Amino acid sequence: MYMHRGQPVSLFMLPRETRQEQVVSVFGHQARMWTEGDRTFVLIARESAPELDQMVALVRTTIR
Repeated sequence: MYMHRGQPVSLFMLPRETRQEQVVSVFGHQARMWTEGDRTFVLIARESAPELDQMVALVRTTIR
């Protein structure tokens, strides 16, 4: 779990799992899923879609 502007943000990684890229809204939170190689990442935050996109872009630049 991380903090972004005082709000909690969760990042999960599912090894050896591939999923279609998508955004899901549940109970006021946005969950963005994407795949890198054979891993699926899920970023969950209570942010607007554009803000979530920026957060995902930052995370994607740091994944190795």
